[in-house]
Amino acid sequence: MYLKFKWDLMDRFFIGNPYILQADPCNISHNGCARAIAELTQTPRGTTVGTYPTCICNLKMDYAMLLSTLEEYVHMLINTCTDENIWWFILGVIVLFLLIVFLAIKKAKNSKNENLKRLPEHSIKNCEYCLFYLMDYMLLQSSRLPIREERKQNFGQRINPVNHIKDVEGRGLKNSEEWRKPVFQIGNNDEKIKDFFENKRIEIEEDDWDESCKIVDRVLEIVVYEMREAANKRFPGLVLSGTFKKQGSSREGLKVCDPLEFDVLLPFHLEDVQTKNDIVRDSSGRIMPGLFKMEIIDYDDMPSWWRKCELLDHNQNKTYLNTSNFQKKVFASLLDQTREEINKRLKKFMENTDDVYALVRSVISPSLKITIQVKSQNGLRDFKKAIWHSGDTFSRQKGFGSFNQVNLEIDLVPGILLSNDEYPKAMSNQKSFVYCERYGVMKWVNKHNPTILREDGNLIWRNSTCGYEKYMFDIAQRNSSQLYVMTACRLIKGALRELASDSNNQLGSVLKSYHLKNLCLYCFLFLTIHEKPNKLSSVTEAMGYFIEFIRLCLEAGNMPHFFHGNPYTHKMFPGYSFGPKSPKYNMFAMNSEETLIQARLGFKNFRLMLHGLYLKKKQLNDKKIKLFAGLLQRQ
Repeated sequence: MYLKFKWDLMDRFFIGNPYILQADPCNISHNGCARAIAELTQTPRGTTVGTYPTCICNLKMDYAMLLSTLEEYVHMLINTCTDENIWWFILGVIVLFLLIVFLAIKKAKNSKNENLKRLPEHSIKNCEYCLFYLMDYMLLQSSRLPIREERKQNFGQRINPVNHIKDVEGRGLKNSEEWRKPVFQIGNNDEKIKDFFENKRIEIEEDDWDESCKIVDRVLEIVVYEMREAANKRFPGLVLSGTFKKQGSSREGLKVCDPLEFDVLLPFHLEDVQTKNDIVRDSSGRIMPGLFKMEIIDYDDMPSWWRKCELLDHNQNKTYLNTSNFQKKVFASLLDQTREEINKRLKKFMENTDDVYALVRSVISPSLKITIQVKSQNGLRDFKKAIWHSGDTFSRQKGFGSFNQVNLEIDLVPGILLSNDEYPKAMSNQKSFVYCERYGVMKWVNKHNPTILREDGNLIWRNSTCGYEKYMFDIAQRNSSQLYVMTACRLIKGALRELASDSNNQLGSVLKSYHLKNLCLYCFLFLTIHEKPNKLSSVTEAMGYFIEFIRLCLEAGNMPHFFHGNPYTHKMFPGYSFGPKSPKYNMFAMNSEETLIQARLGFKNFRLMLHGLYLKKKQLNDKKIKLFAGLLQRQ
């Protein structure tokens, strides 16, 4: 019994593999790498060609395709053997070899060799990931599970390492995939700002915030796990991630008043499905920015559930994925199955009590809204016990008196990864590259929209920029001027909530949370990045610019989207893929002229409410205001 390592087959893998050839060339001598492996493993070397493990470094490679190729060559590297004990010995030797190669790569990272210095850090990291995949495969073979099932289990698990950042005072912040405590940062002259937050109860109690975050995380863990298991059984080829991406105001630090709304994105991918994204045009033939249709190639080989759920829509000699049916008949169905299971557990927990707990869902493009209905003496605290101990009964005497009724909402948005855009580390002074994910989310038309053609209404996807937004708000944690802007944004959001009960004031119906976040990003750009002076002294100063930008947008009937057609995005993201050449998007486009007129009138009363909380226009930098005003004229 012996193991004969076939160097020539390794050479053939790294030289002849078409997926390896797609990778960018690495700056490490392949001969030197081969000698290092031979020395460490004490394995004689025949030929000295091939760029060995360093070739697996490129971020843009398809790991699933590479893994399939590795699978073939691992079989070739091992002598055919029928004895099970010998096979196990060979397996152990191969795994040991991979561990040695891994250690060699780690050693190479610290080498002073000039060639090694030129190798990007992220390339070595991805080489490690590839070795992990190979070791996963070997372990998988020992248990004789299908390789496809292992890929499903690992989808979403091996993601880029979470970066830890520091706030303006240098304190370490929690990792960037946690909910972000609402920002409150004031300057020396912001006493009135502080009083307004207290009087209007805009701030959120820390205990309430922590309680809600824990409950949402726990519910999502259960929901995502159950949906994933159900998808594997009912919809083969639809692979849901084992993790979810937190987003929205509760993730960005912009939440106000109460911690009862949370947003998450659930990544998924479609196995063995070839797609092509097509642009969407409005009724006038103009390209609609940020929207696309997903064309399905070779749809004849789709699984039977595709046709059963009516996912294929034939339109203009092409076949597209019907997003309306995809969300309602697939994802909503998975959530319904999960919801029923959770409600059964909660029903058992409610025995011998007067408590009422329930999960309710609704479908509003692009999200699946989960509403946690709670009616109990201690509100969410009782519900927290229920979801942590759903297998037990909870004894408490009936008729205890008053109830605390609370609804906690979670917007779950399924999203398919479109790209993982990479930017140089100099942007944020971090030790690694910056990665901003872009997802496609289902945005079928759920109400009348005259700008979208009727035949396209059920086919629409939106190119989500949530990954960019999260990154910008994370970086803002280290910049006091940007924290002033975020605090100003929260103040305006809190003040607008009071207008919701006033049916005569249309400002609240025009200025939504995402409009204010969009203006917040423009304030980052023009007030703290674009040109000097790039510092703010207080929230009061930031409020002045915020109010002026709102006034300009209302007067023009136009609020330009930050990520579509913005000529200044390169200041923050060099080589940004959307870029200034992409079509511009007016976020007020869906409002009628009459609504905008009423909103302008309501804005005058709104400014009176905020009197003394912002600087007047004459006290602001007119040049910075003109930069923003220029975008409105270009529209």
